[in-house]
Amino acid sequence: MKGGRTRKEAEQARDDARYRRSNRGGWKAPSRRLVGEYLTGTWLPSIRAQVAPSTVTSYRQNLGHVAGHIGHVRLDALDVPMLDALYADLEAAGLARSTVRLIHTQLDPATIAVLRAHRRRQAAERLAFGAGYRAGGRVFTRPGGEPLNPDAVSIQFKRRPLPRPAC
Repeated sequence: MKGGRTRKEAEQARDDARYRRSNRGGWKAPSRRLVGEYLTGTWLPSIRAQVAPSTVTSYRQNLGHVAGHIGHVRLDALDVPMLDALYADLEAAGLARSTVRLIHTQLDPATIAVLRAHRRRQAAERLAFGAGYRAGGRVFTRPGGEPLNPDAVSIQFKRRPLPRPAC
């Protein structure tokens, strides 16, 4: 058997493969990534070529506010109430409502479009599932609202290309 004869051997093979990929600069388990690490180490560098240098500077400054509040949170644990609390905390700390709104709109137009489409699909699933749906406020869930295995998100992103941003 490719992964091993026992469950323990298969899990060890999986972990070894993940370790090898992560050391090549490839896959990294989303359940281990922190919001701050993702925003400053992955997201911001990925959009540099798409926006003006002054926009990158503005994003970096605004991400500092975000990282100070939720940078320590794991990506797979991030949920709507945490974001709502972030926005309330930023306003309470003296940031103008327009600045907080700007911070909210910065996840780029392509990402926003994908997330909105996902929200619509999730709402349809919630209605179809009925009273048994487990509402937990998570962005990514299984059809019944149960938490999604973090690896499943990575697999889906590898399968589908992201839409190109409108220029």
